[in-house]
Amino acid sequence: MVPMSVTGTLRVPGNEMLVSGTADDMLYEYSYPSVVMDMRMPVGPQTDATMPVNAALTDLTGTQRVVAGDGSDTTFDLRAAEGSIAIDGDVPADPEGTGGGTLNLQARMADLAAAGTIDTPSRTFDLNTQMVQALAAGLNIGGSFAFASMEANLDFTAKGESGEDQTGTGKATVGAADMALTMSEQGMGYTGSTTDIAAEMTVSTVPFPISYAADRTSFDILFPISRADAAQSFKLAYGVEGLTFAEGIWNLFDPGSQLPRDPASVTVDLAGDVVMTSDLFDPAMSQPQPGTPPAPPFVPQTLTVNKVALDAVGAKADITGELKFGANPNEPVGTLDGTFEGVNGLLDKLVSLGFLPQERVMAVRMMLTMFARPAEGNPDQLTSTIEFREGGQIFANGQQVK
Repeated sequence: MVPMSVTGTLRVPGNEMLVSGTADDMLYEYSYPSVVMDMRMPVGPQTDATMPVNAALTDLTGTQRVVAGDGSDTTFDLRAAEGSIAIDGDVPADPEGTGGGTLNLQARMADLAAAGTIDTPSRTFDLNTQMVQALAAGLNIGGSFAFASMEANLDFTAKGESGEDQTGTGKATVGAADMALTMSEQGMGYTGSTTDIAAEMTVSTVPFPISYAADRTSFDILFPISRADAAQSFKLAYGVEGLTFAEGIWNLFDPGSQLPRDPASVTVDLAGDVVMTSDLFDPAMSQPQPGTPPAPPFVPQTLTVNKVALDAVGAKADITGELKFGANPNEPVGTLDGTFEGVNGLLDKLVSLGFLPQERVMAVRMMLTMFARPAEGNPDQLTSTIEFREGGQIFANGQQVK
């Protein structure tokens, strides 16, 4: 680890705080018309250069309650009308004297809200080295953060590898967003969603703007972190709706607009059970023996594919199923079912664009017939049932492929 220091000032003019309760149950109620932080952040560990960073909150109000007992229970709830951050300064060249430039980043969020709870055990632990013990003793953390909208603007100058000047601008906007984190001996969870995302960047070395947008993104992750003999549940879900890209990006590989450019969507929703063979926060996990590849800290037991779906460039795919794992995790047992639409039309377009040689398309279609078959009454829709059987055998629509 490389020590670095941050210098700056914190100003909270006109702040008010009311403290009430008893020594074992203390309530703090506060109101800050403004909170302003002016800091000098180190640019890197090998230079004394710093970058000015200015952050501010306006109309900050909130409460915090601390209840003492066998340890302490803390709850907090705060809101702010606006939050902003500004970084504007020179980026120094690297030690070889190349690179360097300027950076100007301005970001602003509206209607911020944060809430959470922290339950701490009676003993004091060093969370860098004793996280496992702290969780076992009852450390429990939960928190959430949300805002109504965000906008950011970026300008930069830089030197390319050959010394040429480069410039760029960028902007991004986000609608309502929220996220939450939980951590205890039972596991760690992380959820969140964003709406109305739009980002665009213009760089002097690229002849067109780079931009994308999405109507909504979401994620939901839950995984165990503590060693146990019994199986523990996990979840992994991610989704993107209404994803679009700039025309300039499409035109790089599809100048004739042969591929449909409708908004795309992606969904991944997995769940299952694993047996944790090690504590995820055990310091030994980050210090494997030299020459020995680190072993996974878990053994899979079940996997449920609630949904894996893709809708893009005129084709659709949807997969569901369930697998169980025995003594050999490489030989699961179970079934995956899939439906696919627009695949043949997409293959034709890929051939027309030159991505798939004509002489190979027949081989691709023959391979498709091994794993998928036309749906009854809809020849453009393919269905597939993949069976994983004992001993590592794999069958596709009743035909053995392994």
